[in-house]
Amino acid sequence: MKFKIFICSLLAISFLFNLTRTSSYACSCVQPESPQKELNGRDFVFSGKVKSIMDPNEHAIIKSSADLLEIHLKVNETWKGIDETEVIVFTERESASCGFSFTANEDYLVYGDNENGKKKVISCSRTTPLVDASADIHELGEGEKPAKIVNLNENDRDGGITATSIIIGLSLGALMIIFITYFITNKRKNSK
Repeated sequence: MKFKIFICSLLAISFLFNLTRTSSYACSCVQPESPQKELNGRDFVFSGKVKSIMDPNEHAIIKSSADLLEIHLKVNETWKGIDETEVIVFTERESASCGFSFTANEDYLVYGDNENGKKKVISCSRTTPLVDASADIHELGEGEKPAKIVNLNENDRDGGITATSIIIGLSLGALMIIFITYFITNKRKNSK
């Protein structure tokens, strides 16, 4: 009887892993507009060099293609929405979730939008390596140098604790309690 309770408890705990909110979708893009229309339709457009790429879920057990990466850029020129010398933009981990693949120490022309207080960049925009953006730069014209000097130090930021990490930790703790309770109960039963 106790073994059945033990098995049911294990099943209940494994069910907890399925309580986390998940969403699944594939990226589907419409051809980007002309550089001028994208400039008008986006919240920000700038060129900059990638200083670092931070993955807050790098050490998480469960990862999603939609996890956000933090891309720290040094801004060279701005056309719209950015006036700082350094900025952090966010993009999904993988292109399957419309993430744009940035490379450290590379220069980019970045088109993006403000979403939920974050500067988001997706692969469906005209964002591209700067070496491939000559037509865009020609159509956009000369940008401006950012006016606000900002120094974003990566050491001041941390990935924090994710909801998935908390759920996994609680589940493992509950599992340990069940194991301990099961063995103590069996030991008492066998000692009688």
